[in-house]
Amino acid sequence: MAEPTVASWTAADVLQLLAGAIAVLGAVLAGRALAFASALSKQQTYRTVLWRNWIYASSARTAWYKRIRRYGRVGGASELDDLLTSNFGDNVAVSPMCQGWALLAVEGALVNSVLAGPVYRTLLADVDRLARTNTDAVGRLTDEAARTVAAQKHLRSAAERALPGVLRQLAYYHGWVERLQREAATPYDATSAVHEQLLQRLWRALSEDTLWPARRGHHWQALGFQGDDPATDFRGMGILGLHSLVHFAEEHHDVARRVLLQSQHPVRWFPFAITGISVANFVRKLLRDPVARRIFVVASGPAAPPTDDVYFEAVSWGMLHFGACWAEALEDITQFPAVFARFEVHMRTWLEQHETLPPYPPPAAAVTSADL
Repeated sequence: MAEPTVASWTAADVLQLLAGAIAVLGAVLAGRALAFASALSKQQTYRTVLWRNWIYASSARTAWYKRIRRYGRVGGASELDDLLTSNFGDNVAVSPMCQGWALLAVEGALVNSVLAGPVYRTLLADVDRLARTNTDAVGRLTDEAARTVAAQKHLRSAAERALPGVLRQLAYYHGWVERLQREAATPYDATSAVHEQLLQRLWRALSEDTLWPARRGHHWQALGFQGDDPATDFRGMGILGLHSLVHFAEEHHDVARRVLLQSQHPVRWFPFAITGISVANFVRKLLRDPVARRIFVVASGPAAPPTDDVYFEAVSWGMLHFGACWAEALEDITQFPAVFARFEVHMRTWLEQHETLPPYPPPAAAVTSADL
């Protein structure tokens, strides 16, 4: 009968075993540190969302982050569960800024989840398709998606109760953004009575002459259009650009007139209408910005999407802000791109660091970028 062999351990085997144990221990400690940091700050902050965005921007970082959380959690709640419970759970009151960051963090956890990600993306596609004809479909679709995600992620009761409302808020927001994108893709139609009436309203609000002028002519250049036919300047932003100008001119008439007069300076002039269309396009891009869209996301509630005035007010404030940047720059039209780039930085920074857009100043007030 052969004698049993005894396995021999080499120094390399021992070192490999120790390295594995140290790696597991490090992952556990790192996960515990993440949980401790989350416990210290239940409400998600600006820096936390930026940190999560940096992680999720790389598939390798995302994989390591999820591995660390899995080892450190040791059977505890998932990231989605933590975010929902600490920010939207029972008897939890958060500021609009914290709510905005939390919504973005929840969306990041949903999109980057292997199980919940496909469910969330399907929900957004279905909402965009069905909400055009059936607004009641949003509630039904989000409730079904919430039940699926809750079962997949084994959410605790508080998180499970909060998830349907959060999903509805995010779905309403994305549906609203898609609708604005379709309006921006709708070209100006000179044969449309609705489009022509909008152009008439813009003329009457900005011009001292209330009579409807010739459809084409040099008088349109006084309002900052490039040529004799204003319809050609709406090709980049469609009817949404015209709506934005009309809202600014009618709802903030005194401020709009002041910016228009500023744009007509004999030396430091700039094209008013073209600037307004450019600002509208910039705000449209911000609606999908990973961080700056927080203010717009908060404007969407679990019961209804944001009103279009949320977007138009942002464009109007942007026009006022650009006027202040232009006044401080003391440049001529050749420096317009550089000044507009600085304006974009200022506006994006404000949206990232404040809860709401600032109120409009009195029409006679002097406005500088320091006030914005």
